[in-house]
Amino acid sequence: MEEITTSYQAVGYAESRIGGRSENQDTCAFTDTPVGLLVLVCDGMGGGPGGKTASMIAAAVITERMKKVKRVEDAEVKLTAAIAAANAAIMEATGQESPLAAKFPDKKFLPEGMKIRPELKGMGSTVAALLLTKDYALIAHVGDSRVYQLRGRKVVHRTTDHSRVMLRVLRGDISEEEARTSSDSNIITQALGHSGANMHSDVTKVPYLKGDRFVLCSDGVWGAFPQPELVAMLTSNRNVGGTVDNTVISVDDAGRQAGGTHDNLTLALIETTTNSTLPVKMNKTTKLMVIALAVIAAASIILNVILWCARPKSETTEPVNPTVENVKPVVPERPETQTNPKAEPQTEVGQSEKDDATSELNARVDDLTRQLDQLIEEVEGLKKVTDKDAKTSMINSIKAQMKGILPMVDDNPAVKELLNKAFNELDAKIMFIPSRCDGQINAISKMLRTANDQLKSKN
Repeated sequence: MEEITTSYQAVGYAESRIGGRSENQDTCAFTDTPVGLLVLVCDGMGGGPGGKTASMIAAAVITERMKKVKRVEDAEVKLTAAIAAANAAIMEATGQESPLAAKFPDKKFLPEGMKIRPELKGMGSTVAALLLTKDYALIAHVGDSRVYQLRGRKVVHRTTDHSRVMLRVLRGDISEEEARTSSDSNIITQALGHSGANMHSDVTKVPYLKGDRFVLCSDGVWGAFPQPELVAMLTSNRNVGGTVDNTVISVDDAGRQAGGTHDNLTLALIETTTNSTLPVKMNKTTKLMVIALAVIAAASIILNVILWCARPKSETTEPVNPTVENVKPVVPERPETQTNPKAEPQTEVGQSEKDDATSELNARVDDLTRQLDQLIEEVEGLKKVTDKDAKTSMINSIKAQMKGILPMVDDNPAVKELLNKAFNELDAKIMFIPSRCDGQINAISKMLRTANDQLKSKN
């Protein structure tokens, strides 16, 4: 698993695995551009080395071109052009004339230093792209690699596959779940290097909120589980790195249990840490609620006006002359005696703010203690794992979750020191010595329990 490092307002992780194949033909790439964070997932196809070559060319060409974009206003046009250039480059790599040759006869799209290999004719690649700018997110794709936008536990946006089965879904012939399990699910209708002049990319501009998650994945990930199960995996863990690690492990395990011939799997997950400047539109339900409330308010005002105008004259109040008999002396109220004259009176607003802050602190501590309880269970679970690769994967997952917790305990040096020590102890070689592993795990668990107890005592 690799952290997606960026100077923009987001955190992310990515991982790519070979699955049950002899070669991983997927390519994942990410980089900061002058206008935003660019993330790509490309799924190659073609015999021999062709698939991997095609996906690498696609990622390289799109990345190189997007690094030259200077204005966010040009981003949509430039991303569309970059994907078209990747299509042309893959065709050039096999000695074919690209669809852009007539328009740009003197221009070459193949990356510098890459040789033409006619024997790789037929290779191609999908692409799923995300350009996360401060203004909005730009999503593009060709083929059946997907981009999801998740908010909470809901899918607010998802790309539509360029595939034979998706055309049947759109016609209403089959359901999405039937399409996922169909024997034709891997037949795509658009691909870089395959579709020639007919290749087109779908590009969409979407707003986002703080905490939204953008997921880019190859069909080896989204094809492993029904969408509700996959979305649950991608949203149940608050830690981004832990989510990526747990998801690819689940996909890989499911593939092995199904025979071990499963596809390459690549997943990139990016979580936003601020809102886009492009506002999020109200959904249909919210709009209807606002309209209904406005109608009710208007009806109430009109009814009150009608009732006021129709009131009997007898209900009007006669003015009272301020004669001496009608005027009552005003006796000033005696102020209440304060038991502590030095104490500042507590206003209701101040007390409310104090209560809110206390509740927020308690909720944060409760959440941290729950995460630590889960970590302790996972650490204890290492005792049952004998396979070295499986243990390494579990340790990496635990470390990713701990890495997400550490910034949350900056205000508690003692707890942070214990977590750092436990984090470092997970790297010890003793973890892979069967006769001594359990003692090391017990020591790490003890550190985590002590940290948890200290947090609970302060709550």
